[in-house]
This record gives sequence, C-alpha cells and structure tokens, in this order.
Amino acid sequence: MGLSEATGRAIEILRANRYTALATQDAGGPWVAVVGHIAMAPDKLYFVSRHVSRHGTAVRAEPRVAGVIYDSTVELDKADGIQFAGLCRETEANDALLRRFLDRAADQLADSVEEELAAFHANDEFRLYEITVTTAYVLDQQAWAEEGIDSREDVDVATLFAAVESDFAA
Repeated sequence: MGLSEATGRAIEILRANRYTALATQDAGGPWVAVVGHIAMAPDKLYFVSRHVSRHGTAVRAEPRVAGVIYDSTVELDKADGIQFAGLCRETEANDALLRRFLDRAADQLADSVEEELAAFHANDEFRLYEITVTTAYVLDQQAWAEEGIDSREDVDVATLFAAVESDFAA
C-alpha cells in the first residue's frame, strides 16, 4: 500500500516547519506557547525550554499535550498544518541526545553546537523536552473544497517520522 495523500502532505509540512504551537493545561487553565522543535523517529518532537516556564511546569502535572505545526506565511487558500496530540515529558538530557538535537538544529543556532551545548549545561533552568506524538491529522482539503466541511484526515505517525528521519541518514 502506498503513502496516503494526507501523510505525504504531513511529511512536507514537518520537513518545512520548525515551530509548534504547543497547548498544555495547568490549574490556571489552558496555555499555548510556541516552541522550536526537532523531529526524531519513531514518533518524537524535541524542544528546549526552561523547566520553570508555564508549559514546563504544566507537563510535570499533566503530560497530555496538543499542538499544531503550520506555515503562518501562506495565503489562506494554501493553509495547511499538522494537528497532533501526544504526551510530553522532561528528558534525562544525556549528552548524546542533546547533541543529536543540536546537530539537527545547527542551521538555526546562534552559536556553534559546542557553544550551545556548553550554554545548556551552564544554565540549570534549561531542559530538553520530548513529545511522543500519538495521533496526527491534516485538513481534509477535498471535503473543504467540495463541501465547505472542516474535517481532518488521519496521518500515519510512524511513516511521518520515518520519512523525516531519513533526511538525516548519512
């Protein structure tokens, strides 16, 4: 069986966009923050944040999260995005995982990977977070175009992350 059109679109969206609008929930209610992410197979999004941030605190109490990855610069008729749900946690940021994250983000870092690694270790508030994506969807463009129905199509999460992971294969 071939790649579904929905999963193919999701692959292109994830390859082209590095930011996630991440929704968490705490005692104060829902909260959304934009985080820069890096995707890794089989189903992970990683981001760095301060453990005292509102979303950092929220995921310790309630790990269920939702998010959207999209290009906010396109015209409305070209809009598309990945909506997802998953579980988020603070990782045991070992140097191998952190270096892999920084290597993949190198084109967007202010400093070298070595300098960023040193800065991460020098600031005891920084943490590496992991989102395990459990479900993902894209807009059902056909239903929208033909009937004006706002519905979603399932994305194969394993295929999505495997395709993006292949971009980093040697």
